[in-house]
Amino acid sequence: MYPGRNCTNYVAYRLVEGGLSNRRPWSSTGMAYNWGRANHSAMSQTPTAGAVAWWDRGVGGASSAGHLAYVEEVVSSTEIVVSESNWASDFSWRRLTKSGTGWPSGFLRFEDAGRTLRATAPPTISGAFRIGEPHLASSGTWSEQPRQVTYQWFSDGRRIPDANDAAFTPQLRQLGTQLTVEAHAVTPDGRTAVTESHSTSPLAKGTFAKEGSTSINGIVEPNEVLTVAPASVQPLADRTRTRWLIDGKRYLVGPSLELDETLTGHSVSVVTVARSPGYERLRSASPAVRIGGGPSHSRPR
Repeated sequence: MYPGRNCTNYVAYRLVEGGLSNRRPWSSTGMAYNWGRANHSAMSQTPTAGAVAWWDRGVGGASSAGHLAYVEEVVSSTEIVVSESNWASDFSWRRLTKSGTGWPSGFLRFEDAGRTLRATAPPTISGAFRIGEPHLASSGTWSEQPRQVTYQWFSDGRRIPDANDAAFTPQLRQLGTQLTVEAHAVTPDGRTAVTESHSTSPLAKGTFAKEGSTSINGIVEPNEVLTVAPASVQPLADRTRTRWLIDGKRYLVGPSLELDETLTGHSVSVVTVARSPGYERLRSASPAVRIGGGPSHSRPR
């Protein structure tokens, strides 16, 4: 438009960066005041992100040359955030309200077929980076507000079937791999763009969540049979191994223990170990209980 740092050059740069042709869409002067006069069909009083805020001569503090800015965000119909450059000045941001003195004369929306939607920041993935735990993708940020954002998750670059929501819980087959997610955006007028997140750390083994504690069922007397009441774990374990301890030392493996008279006075406890492929083992121990009368000979370690 005009050499150097000024409002018209800055706004033209932003429009071309967004996909517009670098040819001026009218033949007369490119002075700021003329943008709105030469483009009545593109003028609106409704602000939208990506539009050009236009000030006619002397309006809202503009000089006789008029002024232009780029609409970065529409907070409401009466409040906007713009970026701009004035003559020989650096780029800056400004928040405007309609009740103030600097509201634009109008807003220009150049609906050029070459205008493209683009990502200004990729989506991010939050989570524990373990299998069996939910992970959440953000939508990323875009050059204008999309109508819809959809997702596709990947494991080491391979598409994960049916993983199309913002939330995804990796399973055993994703153990040790790195997750990425693509965000697919579409504008109200049907323009689309895709951007991809950075890779996560390699997914570690999952961990069980324990509810309650392991305990002993039965009468702790000679000639009685004890059974185990294991702690509840989520997700459900594929296998739970039960170990019975006498005086803190391993005595028997199995779901039940028959107490003989030689164990009178000793202490008994039980340990359960929950296991599933891809999960850290979870150990849960009951308190030690004396068998029959008299003091225990020793306590579990």
